[in-house]
Amino acid sequence: MNIAIIGCGYAGISAALSISDTHNITIFEQSEKLLPIGAGILLQPLGMKILELYGLGDKAVSIGDQITALEGFNIQNTKILDLQYKKYNPSLFGTGIHRGHLFHALLAKLKEKRVEIRVNEKISQINTEESKCSFISNEKEYKNFDVIIISNGAKSTFRNLLPKFKYQKEYPWGAFWGIFSNRTHAKNILYQRYDGTKKLLGLLPCGKDPETGNSLINLFWSARYTELANIRQQGISTFKSELIKFEPFSKDVVDQITSFDDLLYTTYHDVYCRKWNHKNMVFIGDTIHGMSPQLGIGLNMALFDGYLIGKVINQDNFEVGKLSELKNARSYQNLFYHATSQVLTRFFQSDYKFLGKIRDVVFPFFPNIKVMDQLMINALCGYKTGFTSSMTPDEQIGRFLDKINDR
Repeated sequence: MNIAIIGCGYAGISAALSISDTHNITIFEQSEKLLPIGAGILLQPLGMKILELYGLGDKAVSIGDQITALEGFNIQNTKILDLQYKKYNPSLFGTGIHRGHLFHALLAKLKEKRVEIRVNEKISQINTEESKCSFISNEKEYKNFDVIIISNGAKSTFRNLLPKFKYQKEYPWGAFWGIFSNRTHAKNILYQRYDGTKKLLGLLPCGKDPETGNSLINLFWSARYTELANIRQQGISTFKSELIKFEPFSKDVVDQITSFDDLLYTTYHDVYCRKWNHKNMVFIGDTIHGMSPQLGIGLNMALFDGYLIGKVINQDNFEVGKLSELKNARSYQNLFYHATSQVLTRFFQSDYKFLGKIRDVVFPFFPNIKVMDQLMINALCGYKTGFTSSMTPDEQIGRFLDKINDR
C-alpha cells in the first residue's frame, strides 16, 4: 500500500518505523528542517519498550541518564512528591534524554528504511471521498494514498475532519525550557520546587552531549503566557535573579543562561477526541490526545501509537475499517491519562491557589499509602490501561496483538 504520514514528529516516525518494511511510506513535514521542539524529556518504561522494539533501547540508555526518582519540594522544604521506581521493581527506571538526541537517533533509524521524507510541505486540504486519499500541499495535488496517518501535533487543524466529539484547549500556563551543562546535580533524580500553583522550577538530567561528552540538564520554569512580555521587559538579569532566589540549588545552571535566546517557551494543549479515524484517515500522538507534561507520558504515548497502528496496517487482511482498532484498544487508557493530566495540572500550574494548599497537605501522605503510591508509579510508567487496570508494556502489546489477530 501507499501510505502518507503528515507530520515528522515522534508519533509519525514511530508509525513509519513500524510500517515501512511492508509498505511504501512518504512523510510530509511542514517545517523547512527536521528539528524537534522542546528540550529534555523523560522516557518511561512504556516508551523505552517501543524503542527497544525498534533496536534503539540500548542507544537511548547510553545517551540518556537513568532516572530512579522524582522528588518535589515546596518553598517550606516539605517533600510534596516522592516517586521511587525501585519500590515496586528494582529494575524500573526512567530515562532523561535530550529531545534532539532522541529525535536524531530515531531519524537515523528511519533513514535505513524505505521511507521518503518531504519537508516544507504545507498541506491545505485533504480529500478522502474516493477509495484513495489525496491532498493539496503548496498548491500541488498528491494522489493515490491508501491510508493517511495524521500526526502533526496538538495544534492540528485536520481534527475538523473527524466526526463526533472533539475537545481542544490551550492551557494559560506553559514553561521556559533550556538545556545546560550539568556540573553539580545528581544524574538520577528529576527535581522540582513549587510555590503554590504559580511557580514551579524543575531540573531533569538528560544524558551527555555526544560531541563534547558533557553531562546535560534540562531546566524548566513555569510561566503564564500573559506574563511573557513583562518577564522579557524586565530583562534576563532580573529573570535569573528570581530563579536563583526561588531555588538557590539551581544557581550553577541558571548562571549559564546568557539571554532569553537560550530558552524556549512553550504552552500546553489539552486534546481529546472520541473518534480517532475517519474513512482512510487515522490520527495519532498529540494530534488526538495532547496533554500537559505533568505526567511526563505524552511522548511515550506517541511512540506507542505509532508502533500499534503499524501492527494494524501490517495485517494480511487489513482494510481501512480496521483503523478503528487502535482507538478501541486505547480508549480507556487514553481517558485515564487525559483525566489525570487535567486534574494534576491544576494542582501544579493554574490560577487556583487553594489547590496548591491542598496539594501541600495531602500529597506528602501518598508515599505512605501503598495503593496511592502504586497508582502514581503505574501512571508514571505508562502501565495504566484504565482507571482500575494496569499492565506492563509487554502485556499491553501482547493483548493488542491477540485482539487484532483474532479479527
